[in-house]
Amino acid sequence: MRREDREMPSEWALELLDRAPFVTVSFTRPDGTPYGVPLSLARTDEKTFYFHCALEGEKMDCIAVNDIARRLMLETNTITPLLQRMEKAKLVKRSKGKENSRQRIVSLTKKGTALREQAKHIPECLSAEIVKKMGSADDIVRMVPVLDKLIEGLKQTENK
Repeated sequence: MRREDREMPSEWALELLDRAPFVTVSFTRPDGTPYGVPLSLARTDEKTFYFHCALEGEKMDCIAVNDIARRLMLETNTITPLLQRMEKAKLVKRSKGKENSRQRIVSLTKKGTALREQAKHIPECLSAEIVKKMGSADDIVRMVPVLDKLIEGLKQTENK
């Protein structure tokens, strides 16, 4: 954060989310145009948020292979074989983009959704293990800006 003197505590933000009747989530459509939609929000803790939505439709159409690769900081040629194996296992389905037939849209199947439900505790377990090995959650929180700088530096190096 640029101005730490203006930073609000996370409890403030969570209380705001808890009181909000809905949140607006914004996406980029496969054709590149913006798309925002109000959604109901529920959360189980400070890190796990659930949005009520159908498994198909415009929101799901906005999640393309390129977006997945970008979020994981991997190349699409790394993601594609993984998605092929997941598709073969009937965890995801891939379809052509509506506006751009070269684009592939990925969505979870019912089997994939069930597996995601089974695996939802994994990030929390990993976090607990990291805290156990690193010392305290505060130490990890202090590392986040350093790691963000490292990631940004790697991205800049990669784009040269």
